[in-house]
Amino acid sequence: MSNFQPSTPFGGGVGETASSPSSPQIQPQNSILEQSLPLARQTQIPHQPRTLDSIFRDYNPDLTDAEVYERSLLEFEAREFRRGEAHDRLLARIVHYGLRERDVQGDGNCQFRAIADQLYGNEKHHGAIRNKVLERLQTDADFYRDYVGTSSSSTSKDVSPDESFNLYLVKMAEDGSWGDHVTLQAAADAFGCEIKLITSYETDAIISVKPRPNDAGSRSRSRSSRILWLTFWAEVHYNSVEEDPELH
Repeated sequence: MSNFQPSTPFGGGVGETASSPSSPQIQPQNSILEQSLPLARQTQIPHQPRTLDSIFRDYNPDLTDAEVYERSLLEFEAREFRRGEAHDRLLARIVHYGLRERDVQGDGNCQFRAIADQLYGNEKHHGAIRNKVLERLQTDADFYRDYVGTSSSSTSKDVSPDESFNLYLVKMAEDGSWGDHVTLQAAADAFGCEIKLITSYETDAIISVKPRPNDAGSRSRSRSSRILWLTFWAEVHYNSVEEDPELH
């Protein structure tokens, strides 16, 4: 087990403190019905790099600075075009399903903010969500360690799985640290709720993250029939979602 201390303050958002209520009142289930959204096949959410380092992957030392700049600019423009296409695809799906987004702040805490909005009706409790997720990651470290492995960009090949996981926990405790597929699974397990993402992917329009069986961990929460709905603009932003009365 890592030396990461559960008592470490995991913080709130910008302009907020870590004093978000530990147990805010959970709001009633929103009106989105399971049968209203066709479920795509189950798939694990890929954890992809969030940086533009691929801009320079074809770098050639013989190129002039101007040529390198031109290549990087073209790559950047192509990536931005693909990103725009993905966002348009996501927006079309949201409208198709008769939904609308509940925008949350894009400060790096958006995954936790979106989950907080679904559970508590207010994104400001994202600090409490992050706390609960980190607590869950530590409680069942043997399971989640396999999710993290040694693939974290903050680790080297010489770092052991235990050290890699410890570094992951320390980073994930920071305010503004992006949530990923591991924190989504931990959130589903911690709250006993299925989390469904309406995504911008070309395939797998809807991805489901199911809580693990009650006997999977030493402190598994009882499963609930509640479903948390989020939108996921891949590698950019999460939002909460609700039915749009103007489309019904």
